[in-house]
Amino acid sequence: MMRGSILDLFFWLIIAAVGIISVLTTAYLFSAYSTQYTLSRGADITGNETAILASGQTAINNLVNGFALVLFLAGVAMLVLAYYIPTQPLFLPLGIVLLAIAVLVAALFSNILWQFVNEPHIVTAANNYPVLVNIVHYLPLIALGFGALLIVIMYGRPTDGGSGQYGQ
Repeated sequence: MMRGSILDLFFWLIIAAVGIISVLTTAYLFSAYSTQYTLSRGADITGNETAILASGQTAINNLVNGFALVLFLAGVAMLVLAYYIPTQPLFLPLGIVLLAIAVLVAALFSNILWQFVNEPHIVTAANNYPVLVNIVHYLPLIALGFGALLIVIMYGRPTDGGSGQYGQ
């Protein structure tokens, strides 16, 4: 992330798209490995092996669910960083245009991610993580919400300590 601007929203979208693909692929690969390993060992599987596989599944669940938390916290960090930069209301129209572009990019990413999530192999893993699937589904609305809050925080406050006069 940069220093707190509407451009951070684009970085957030890229991190979200790449991260969602990565964590869901990891969850699918572990699930496929675990299933194949269990089937290949059959009745010979020991309690320790079962415990290791269960522990691995717990770690994967924490990774995927933790990534949703990371996305939320990164959005909050964008808002906090946006509060601490001086801005001019003159740039408000540019911010609105960039927000519109970001929402369009979010819609594109959402469609791409939705196709990925509905891939026959991935859908079984994705169904275990409804929070991440909802982020994929509502990505344009989430981007619009964060972007609108960024604009309000950046351009809706006085920059001289509260007297109501803008500028520097």
